Amino acid sequence: MRDLSVYFCKKCGFYSYYPLAKYAVCPRCDLDMALLPIEYKEFINLNCYERDELLADQMIASSSSVVGFIDTDMTAALPEKARESMLASIPMGRLGQGEDVAKAVAFFAGDGAGYVTGQVLCVDGGMAV
Repeated sequence: MRDLSVYFCKKCGFYSYYPLAKYAVCPRCDLDMALLPIEYKEFINLNCYERDELLADQMIASSSSVVGFIDTDMTAALPEKARESMLASIPMGRLGQGEDVAKAVAFFAGDGAGYVTGQVLCVDGGMAV
């Protein structure tokens, strides 16, 4: 049997075996896969619970925020009529601030989101509602 390396996609969970490649690309996500710290011969002898535990240790939480209109130099440069129209489309009636976005991102990065993954947090003043 040839020597094989075990690779794992941290985004979608796909894993596969490749002959001692230096890197592998996930066929589902088209992203680089991580080399697992285990040899193929050991990996195939793991039971399903041991395999799940090994793969879960490799997973990263992946969530994102969708941002609405934020008070920036770009939105400040809009003509007054465009700003009025933009504000009328926001249920909260105001532009977001950079701190609003920072707090949402800080939540995903903090301990409070330890069991949160695959979520999208809209920071848009209610526009998506």
